[in-house]
Amino acid sequence: MKTVFLPFDSLNRRMLNSYGARYLNISNFNKLAKKIIQFNNHSIDKEKR
Repeated sequence: MKTVFLPFDSLNRRMLNSYGARYLNISNFNKLAKKIIQFNNHSIDKEKR
């Protein structure tokens, strides 16, 4: 299994067609989104020192 992580600083999921939005037309990203598994839940734990 291959993993591709695409971090976006100024783009959020409310702007992407794969999450139901019609704000932007990003055809290449839409093609990729049809072939992948989207993870919608995430968490970042602070490291305790």
